[in-house]
Amino acid sequence: MTGFLRDTIDGFISRAGAVRPCDECGDYDLWADDKEAEGKVYAMVTNAYKCGAFGTVDRASVRKAVTAALDDVHICCPVCGRHFDGGDD
Repeated sequence: MTGFLRDTIDGFISRAGAVRPCDECGDYDLWADDKEAEGKVYAMVTNAYKCGAFGTVDRASVRKAVTAALDDVHICCPVCGRHFDGGDD
């Protein structure tokens, strides 16, 4: 996945609310456990794809990149150990 593709998708993930800053330290975005927000990410990316935002990258590759980016979201903060649900490691 190219840096541009990943950066663009990460922006959609943030704007859709699929991640949120760590409650404890705020240093990392953690999984928000929000299926509606994750669906919104796919919708936003689909709209951007239709507008040509990803250039020559095919639709299946873009969808795979979205899935991979969502899978990469931290569920536990690497700085303080706080879990996405606010519990400790």
